[in-house]
This record gives sequence, structure tokens and C-alpha cells, in this order.
Amino acid sequence: MKKIRNTYYAHISNFKDKYDWIGGWFNDIPKGYEFNIIKQDNYTGNVSYIYCPDFDTENEPRLLYSLTFDHTHKLIRDIVYSPDNPPIYHHKWMFVKEDYKGFDISQAKLRSDLYKSLLTSYDKKRIGRLIYWKEFLEKHNLSL
Repeated sequence: MKKIRNTYYAHISNFKDKYDWIGGWFNDIPKGYEFNIIKQDNYTGNVSYIYCPDFDTENEPRLLYSLTFDHTHKLIRDIVYSPDNPPIYHHKWMFVKEDYKGFDISQAKLRSDLYKSLLTSYDKKRIGRLIYWKEFLEKHNLSL
């Protein structure tokens, strides 16, 4: 499970059933809603169900849409991301267990090590979107 400050990210393969972690919000998820990433913010209590259709095939998977349950304000936010410049995830190997078979975990770790050494503080603030990420890779002669 990937942790950034108070937020945890996990691929659904971490659970016996993808509804294990949902808790009381299960009945609010639309029938047939597809997701493969669960994000939990322990500071706000918000839980998001995110769909990355290319999680196993892309080095940095793109977010297609998400459904967030805002516990504080009792809101549900449904977001469809722009296909032109969607958010992307880095270090996807951190989302899964070591025995995950969807992609080569060793290769994913090597890729992370390679580009982490090239990142400046300026880059770190911008690599979460596809357009800047492509520019960064191009600048350093790395493949998408």
C-alpha cells in the first residue's frame, strides 16, 4: 500500500473482495461502477474509488475517473478526468503486494529509481499530470 502523508493508495488486488475496504459507503456506490484503486485520506476521512484502465500496462497509469465520498461535508464527488492531461500515478508497484502478477514489479521499481534521481523540486510539483510528465521524460531521453 502506498502512503503519502495521511493518504493511502491500494490496488483492489490487496483485498479478498474489492468491497472489503468500503465500509458503510458500499450501498452508495452505483451498481456496476468499475474501480481498481482505493484511496483513503485518514485526515479528512474521505474515500475515493478510482479507475485506471491501464494500470497493468502503462508505466505511469492514467486516472480515468473517480468517485469520492466526503465524510465531512456528506458529499459524493464524481470526477471524469480530461483525457488530454489526466493525473497519473507514479511508483505503481507500491499499490500492490509483492506477489502481484499484473506487471513486472522489479522493472517498475527500477524505473522509479531511474527517474527519481533526475527529479528537481520543481519537477516533483508537476509530474502528477501527463503533459508535464511527457516533457520530463523527453528532456531526459526516457520512454513513456
